Amino acid sequence: MDKEKRESETIVNDEDDNNCWWWLVQKGTAVTFVTIALFGFLIRVAVSIYPYSGAGNPPKFGDYEAQRHWMEITINLPIREWYRNNSSNDLSYWGLDYLPLTAYQSFVHGLFLRFFHPDFVSLFASRGHETYLGQLLHWGETY
Repeated sequence: MDKEKRESETIVNDEDDNNCWWWLVQKGTAVTFVTIALFGFLIRVAVSIYPYSGAGNPPKFGDYEAQRHWMEITINLPIREWYRNNSSNDLSYWGLDYLPLTAYQSFVHGLFLRFFHPDFVSLFASRGHETYLGQLLHWGETY
């Protein structure tokens, strides 16, 4: 009987040794949160070392301008015009090219942005909008 008990304990211990997250789960919620937060911070630092794509590069200014422009389109135009090329929505300038769920997400984010900074999402006037926050110094370079 003791031999069977020891064998079953050995199997459980082998499984625990093979589980790479075992130590994290055993330490509790606080350690798990700190580990995930530090990992997220490390990723954030690694990504922020270089400027975003298109920073200071007119006329389209890269990824951040695309996201900002999608918010501009979705909060200023009726839904039926989000994906149509017309005088209000030039699809060659960062036209919406994702599924409608993404457009609705841009709409919700655009509402928040319009509440805090209406000029960031004003139709036509905000095109190519870059602020000081978009032009921070990266390792001594200026834009």
